[in-house]
Amino acid sequence: MIQIIDGTNARHFRELLRAFSALRYDVFVGKMGWRLPCREPGFEEDDFDDENATYLISSDGNGQVMGGARLLDTSRRSLLAEVFPYLVNGPSPADPKVFEVTRFLAAPRERMTATAGNVCMELLWGLQAFGVWAGLTHLVSVSHLGIEPILRRAGYRFRRLGEIREMDGLRIAALQHEVDVEVLEQLQQRVSEGCGFATPRGHVAPQHPAGACCCGRVRTGEH
Repeated sequence: MIQIIDGTNARHFRELLRAFSALRYDVFVGKMGWRLPCREPGFEEDDFDDENATYLISSDGNGQVMGGARLLDTSRRSLLAEVFPYLVNGPSPADPKVFEVTRFLAAPRERMTATAGNVCMELLWGLQAFGVWAGLTHLVSVSHLGIEPILRRAGYRFRRLGEIREMDGLRIAALQHEVDVEVLEQLQQRVSEGCGFATPRGHVAPQHPAGACCCGRVRTGEH
């Protein structure tokens, strides 16, 4: 199940957001050794975690957080514009129809539960599902090169926005990903039929332009 959280419904999902912040700390700070500013020990949050951020959080059948991603509206703020402008040839994306994917992660294998499923593939599906639902044209990200084969296997259509650079021993690049119904339909075949998508506005599913539903079972996000 993927829950979409933004400024309109965040008050209902404080515990889920806090669990996501704890997982971010465990993975990025504890496991990967990133030196990130943390507002509170054990919880990774920064200045981009504000009322304008949108979160896709994946949880298992028992409600335990298994992964997630943070989305930033590039017309407001983005890491590409403020932290990594050198990764883009030309101006950084700044468009309300282009969101930046940040803090994308899945829990380590030892923490995965029997009901978690393929979290990475589910999140990639969820990003496309959200993008279609929200009327986005593209997603952008700062990604290490190891993710590119995974994206290709998932059917993502992407291109690099600049040169490859090295940071903390990793080769990274800025990527631009198409948001497209065809990509979403291909991904749907790779995730379980029980994959759910709950938006801040309740029982809403991304729709094919012709009206056919493009996602699996959708559960309401209303409270």
